[in-house]
Amino acid sequence: MAKKYLAPIIILLFFLLNLSPASSKGFFKSPRNVDNNINQQKTLLTKPKTPISINPSILSIHPKSAILEVGGNPVSLNVEGKFLEKISSVQVIKDGRVVPEIKAELVRPWPSSNKIELQSGPRVRVGKGYRLRASALVNAQMFNIDVPEEIFILEVVVRLRIAQKSLEVLPRLPSLQRAVTYPLILTIWNRTLRPIEDIRVHDTLESYMSAPNLLTNPLPNEERFPVNFKSGQYVTVMYRNIDIGQLIAYTTGIGLDVPTNGYVLVAFQQSFRLLPPENGSGLFGTSPQRNKP
Repeated sequence: MAKKYLAPIIILLFFLLNLSPASSKGFFKSPRNVDNNINQQKTLLTKPKTPISINPSILSIHPKSAILEVGGNPVSLNVEGKFLEKISSVQVIKDGRVVPEIKAELVRPWPSSNKIELQSGPRVRVGKGYRLRASALVNAQMFNIDVPEEIFILEVVVRLRIAQKSLEVLPRLPSLQRAVTYPLILTIWNRTLRPIEDIRVHDTLESYMSAPNLLTNPLPNEERFPVNFKSGQYVTVMYRNIDIGQLIAYTTGIGLDVPTNGYVLVAFQQSFRLLPPENGSGLFGTSPQRNKP
């Protein structure tokens, strides 16, 4: 009876002992293999994913440079970038310090486009070196974005409104009373003894900040520059104080009555003179000549 069952048992043991590792997987697993499988599963469950950056970034600002008048009207900026809706506040800084006298306000916090308004108080120091800083809250942490000068430049100026008595207008001849066609050409003559960096033509006394600078390069002393003009508009010129380097803006105190082509507006230091065509030739021993814009 024992011999009857002994032969099958021996055959079974021989079969099990000669199984290959690949074929033995279906029968049993070693403790080492079980541990390795558990560790692999843990690794797959705990492997961190690559984080996606959601930090806001400012790519461009239009206009790229802006001028703030001390105590003047606000200036609007259009900001382009990514995740801009996370920006919670904006500030103006100088030498790494916040300038609280310049008000900065977010007007339209959209994801890819923001609108910012800047306005200078009456006690802001005139000069360059002002920069824009944005603060954002990401993952419960606040961090700052200092906009480099390559993207945006800010300068604060003081403006002097030239009173009507300082705007000398030579009388024009009766023959000049004729129908007006627009636009006209008004020539700006620089006699400030320094380069004019900015020339602006605007419809109202206070709208010069939103008017574009018509110069691509500074206008040297004694040079002339023609501009498109409508009678009644104002002119603002900007040049630097030689002693301290501050940019100063001078605006005609009244809209200029220019009924025809050929008028010349002479810009002196802190005064203007409007010359009709008949008086613009040979003034100060210099014949009129136009500078190419």
